[in-house]
Amino acid sequence: MENYLGLLLALFAAFAITNFIQAQEQQGFISLDCGLPANGRSPYNDTFSRLHFSSDATFIQSGKTGKIQSTLVSRFMKPYTTLRYFPDGIRNCYNLNVGKGSKYLIRATFIYGNYDGHDIKPVFDLYLGPNLWATIDLERAVNGTRQDMLHIPTSNSLQICLVKTGETTPLISALELRPMENVSYSTESDSLNLYNMYYLSKSGSQIRYSRDIYDRIWRSYFKMEWTQIFTDLDVVHSNKYAPPKDALKYAATPTNASAPLTIEWSSANPDAQYHLYAHFAELQDLEANETREFSMVWNGQHYYGPLVPLKLNLLTIFNKSPRTCNGGKCSVQLIRTNRSTLPPLLNAFEVFTVIHLPQSETDESDVSAIKSIATSYALSRINWQGDPCVPQQLRWDGLNCTNTVASMPPRLTTLNLSSSGLTGTIAAAIQNLTQLEKLDLSNNNLTGGVPEFLGDMKSLTVINLSGNNLSGSLPQAFQRKGLELSVEGNPRLCLSSPCKKPTKKKVVVPIVVSVSAATVIFVVVLFLVVRMKNPSIWEVSAIKSIAASYALSRISWQGDPCVPPQLRWDGLNCTNTVASMPPRLTTLNLSSSGLTGTIAAALQNLTQLEKLDLSNNNLTGGVPEFLGNMKLLTVINLSGNNLNGSLPQALQRKGLELSVEGNPRLCFSDPCKKPTKKKVVVPIVVSVASAATVIFVVVLFLVVRIKNSSILEGLHLLMGTSMANVTFANKKSRRFTYSEVIKMTNNFQKVLGKGGFGKVYHGTVNIYEQVAVKVLSESSTQGSKEFKAEVDLLLRVHHTNLVRLVGYCYEGDKLALIYEFLPNGDLKQHLTGKGDGSIIKWSVRLRIALEAASGLEYLHIGCTPPMVHRDVKTANILLDENLKAKLADFGLSRSFQSGGEYQVLTAIAGTLGYLDPDFGIVLLEMITNQPVINQTSEILHITQWVGFKISQGDIIGIMDPNLGKDYDSNSAWRALELALSCANPSSSKRPSMSQVIQGLKECIVCGNSRVNNNQGLEPQAMSIGLDSSMDPMAR
Repeated sequence: MENYLGLLLALFAAFAITNFIQAQEQQGFISLDCGLPANGRSPYNDTFSRLHFSSDATFIQSGKTGKIQSTLVSRFMKPYTTLRYFPDGIRNCYNLNVGKGSKYLIRATFIYGNYDGHDIKPVFDLYLGPNLWATIDLERAVNGTRQDMLHIPTSNSLQICLVKTGETTPLISALELRPMENVSYSTESDSLNLYNMYYLSKSGSQIRYSRDIYDRIWRSYFKMEWTQIFTDLDVVHSNKYAPPKDALKYAATPTNASAPLTIEWSSANPDAQYHLYAHFAELQDLEANETREFSMVWNGQHYYGPLVPLKLNLLTIFNKSPRTCNGGKCSVQLIRTNRSTLPPLLNAFEVFTVIHLPQSETDESDVSAIKSIATSYALSRINWQGDPCVPQQLRWDGLNCTNTVASMPPRLTTLNLSSSGLTGTIAAAIQNLTQLEKLDLSNNNLTGGVPEFLGDMKSLTVINLSGNNLSGSLPQAFQRKGLELSVEGNPRLCLSSPCKKPTKKKVVVPIVVSVSAATVIFVVVLFLVVRMKNPSIWEVSAIKSIAASYALSRISWQGDPCVPPQLRWDGLNCTNTVASMPPRLTTLNLSSSGLTGTIAAALQNLTQLEKLDLSNNNLTGGVPEFLGNMKLLTVINLSGNNLNGSLPQALQRKGLELSVEGNPRLCFSDPCKKPTKKKVVVPIVVSVASAATVIFVVVLFLVVRIKNSSILEGLHLLMGTSMANVTFANKKSRRFTYSEVIKMTNNFQKVLGKGGFGKVYHGTVNIYEQVAVKVLSESSTQGSKEFKAEVDLLLRVHHTNLVRLVGYCYEGDKLALIYEFLPNGDLKQHLTGKGDGSIIKWSVRLRIALEAASGLEYLHIGCTPPMVHRDVKTANILLDENLKAKLADFGLSRSFQSGGEYQVLTAIAGTLGYLDPDFGIVLLEMITNQPVINQTSEILHITQWVGFKISQGDIIGIMDPNLGKDYDSNSAWRALELALSCANPSSSKRPSMSQVIQGLKECIVCGNSRVNNNQGLEPQAMSIGLDSSMDPMAR
């Protein structure tokens, strides 16, 4: 009995471990069984594919569920036996959360299966966001069909929409997303739609997950005129396409050894554009006198070759630029060369067609705002699905948009929610529709006050608030010229003069004080005092609006937010020392709450808030200035989001603890700062009643104190006539005198290094802080121009992987820059072993490369304007005590314009050998530890040396011998491929720094997942792009 129980426990443990491993492997997969009831068994493990499928109920707000006829169930996998159909509405959309800028395989499956008993097979359109993906014709595809697309989303939300085009009802059986490596299937085209994917086997079954790690679906394909080749051995397939090993064990050759091996396909669209991925590996042991060599010909034109397949090593040939076929008929032939003794060979191939997605999605901030508005008012409209603005024929009811140019994101210009049954206050998210021109909220049941932000939206020319229950006073901002305002039918809304607030413009106020004037002023003072003493009645409304904006659904967020204390809402703290006084919200913690969209405008209505934590979410858009104007806020944590734009000046006030790290596109630079507000000038004509004058001064003081959004900062100007033409980005860093520089360096006693600018000395400031002091030498070829460039840049960039500027000295001709001190020197020292630099291992090199790339990415996309370093080299990558990398030496940096405007840099700058493209050269140097320029060799440059080694098949010789074999082969190979792509002479063909970062992360993950497994680098496969000017020859 004990043995039996032990066996059961062992089986159970094995089952649990297997399921855990499978769940880990499927990380990032989205597998939706469309039509599976939400209360059914969800998720479940499909027995055929071992994939975890879930119900689609939470991903779509419409549709009905069905099931194919029982007689057909046995023919299909379980996820394809149920379906969701859409009898209502024209467009019905799934909303999926994805990673912006990450590549996905998107698969949609459609099986009619006579679910309704009518035997009427539907025809409808499938859309990806605002663009047509495919027409689904189940009249022709009687056994069902599927669409597979490779796509990189441009936002964090992906919308798959089914659009009714006739009388029949759209349906879908399954929807699946699989994350792909960004470097795979890299082309000049838009998205790619799968045409076919075959491995060449006579009787092979379908191959998909888990034998294909990306869950691509491979079908077997074979012709009568071919001969099958097979091996039991595994083919090494470490390149970025990673076809399944089971597919690569098969290959086909023409039975007639002199004949070509031909693959053909055709399309009804003669203008279709194609990308072919052909996979080759030699499976046979060739004799010394045998050779298999062939060329590839596409529709009679030479395509690639000659090539020699590698023994049990994958070689992938693909075209980065799309190709067409005459009349829609395509033919690719593998033709043996004259010196070949064996016929050509092919293991597997993939064909994709190009899908052009010309229509940009609606501006992301507008989409977030309109969805927040819909949530606030619990709007449920059948056609409010998919993109709000495009395509035009499917635009949401009540909206108008600008979309004159398809390549530009449309913007919302009109919002009409008249007679929509709205309740509550006017949604704060409306102010995020920054291009709104017309707003109609008439004939609803809106309550509360009219928010001032509506009057501040300068693009708004028409506002209709009539027929509601609004109250309070109408803000002064609404009395601007050119605004057509309708507010009739709000009996509690005050339009009279005593309700008006003072204007912010420069005002001359002559006052003739009399008894009646003093009375009016007394009433105003009393109003202000009462208003300041009484807590805001809108705080509960504000926190509920915030919850609605972010669609927060917390079980404890019911009842009063603050009291009783034991039932207080999660994430809140409140003041409630006196039971008779209304509690006020002082802390709001929404960290790691899955928030998306922009920072909610309703936060500004929490006027007693002291601490705000929105960290580790997925918030986008800019940091609003109102956060800096909330004077009671002492702690703001916005770290770990995707915020962008500039940091408002108001957030740089004293006493505010601000955390914004982990927002790579957030800019701290001075050009981003908004101008401070001017002081209000109020000349007063005083008459006899001096007492009234005193009262007025008190009122003026209170108003200015309440209204003034920030304390004006004095401008610290750099002194000296020699600095007249030097304008710095930020004046907050410390300026040292030359005598202080002498003192901190102990009269320039210890030299750390030397460069084109001059010598770098060790120093100390504030007794304990070590610094590196770069002093301009008289013989330096660089001067005040480069000095200005470096100071200007360092003062306005703030990133953990950029060297921090402590201060500077500019005293006559004495120029010095004072940096933080990095005790481990530069990367070059560690690669060469010179000085005190120790040899660093492979995993640390990858981390250093990733950190350097992060610093460059920040310069490229996180600064305004963006910056180009122009002198990235291993000597300019400095290392702190933990070997953390920081980029230095910005003296050659330049700004460049984004958004289609380019600045041509005509002057040559940088270091010989590294000149554009420098980061690829740095990666090659880190991999090989070879000199960038080798004056003692016929092969002068490092790129030529690497190319020569690859052509000779000397792969192990590429790696730095100091590493021994202490590195993962796949990780090293991926890094080499990435380095070569970065070193491409054509800038248009090099990856962006964001893509480089993703590639380096994949190298690190690859190395971490295979530690002590497959050590050393053996000859492996390289995927070859045909239009690259740096293509290595096939080995």
